[in-house]
Amino acid sequence: MKTFNSESGKQSKFLTAIISKKYWGGFLGALLVGGILAIISFQGKSLKPQPLPQKQDLSEFKILSINPPQGKQPIALLNTAITIIFSEEIDPKSVKLEVIPSFVIAPEVSTNDQRILYLKPKSNWVLSRQYQLTISVISITGRTMNNYKYSFEPFLLVRPSSNYGDYGI
Repeated sequence: MKTFNSESGKQSKFLTAIISKKYWGGFLGALLVGGILAIISFQGKSLKPQPLPQKQDLSEFKILSINPPQGKQPIALLNTAITIIFSEEIDPKSVKLEVIPSFVIAPEVSTNDQRILYLKPKSNWVLSRQYQLTISVISITGRTMNNYKYSFEPFLLVRPSSNYGDYGI
């Protein structure tokens, strides 16, 4: 097989050398050694995603985030759980929850990260009803959080009526 340099019309010696059987074994050997070195350099390194937010050395025991946030919030599913991330790991047995109006919610601490508390409704949220939750919890280091107030009013984003036709609106 002949290849030509477009500028001079001369045969490219480099491509001919690679393609020829004489150098093929050396080319494959170099490729194999490079592959082995790449595998060795990545061995033992994990590409796991980091949990968010990162654990921090904070001076106080507090809530880092709540999802959905307080107030009137859209939800995708009627049984969406409330997710609370604390600054420290919490004792699962210490979780106390009061809900107004009366509504059954099952608190569950994550097995992967004990800073995360899921508040899972036993039935669907009633839309446009404001829920007021009072949460008390103790961290595994013995620090307490008493009577944290959280209010939440779920609503669904609705698709427009079929008057618009089937345009994916």
